[in-house]
Amino acid sequence: MNWTEQMDFFQEFFKGKTVEEIEAWFAKNASDVNGRPLKADSKNEKDQEKYAKLTETEKEALVDVVAGATMSIRDNHGDILGAIKDAYKNRVEIKK
Repeated sequence: MNWTEQMDFFQEFFKGKTVEEIEAWFAKNASDVNGRPLKADSKNEKDQEKYAKLTETEKEALVDVVAGATMSIRDNHGDILGAIKDAYKNRVEIKK
């Protein structure tokens, strides 16, 4: 899956959520090591510990996320969450 397809997935996945909801989702469901959605088969001990704290329902939901996108949402290469925050902060009302 290429970058554009993964961004399209995240765009749809985050649609309708507030910035705070997206940040809360990220804090709970993404790796603190690499910013990617958590996966059951992670080799990283910290990711395994974080994943183990999720409910079965949350783990099942992550399977769908990982099927749609596995790229990092925030790491040394980029900060998608920061871009979402900035876009929201700089939004302008469109008058009809």
